[in-house]
Amino acid sequence: MAGNGTTHQLMAMFDWDSVRMAEVCTTAAEQKRLAGEAMFLISLDRKENSDCRTTEPALSHRPKT
Repeated sequence: MAGNGTTHQLMAMFDWDSVRMAEVCTTAAEQKRLAGEAMFLISLDRKENSDCRTTEPALSHRPKT
């Protein structure tokens, strides 16, 4: 619902006195919308950067404690 209304519309609907709660809802909705739009950029089978490591390889064994 927050994705379909402005901050002030939400304040009127829920009788909120502060803009803060409406901003929390609209910010969360905006984050979800942006994340959904960006999901097509992620593909697990892409090979473009297969030779570029971004993390250290996992240890094959852990030392005993």
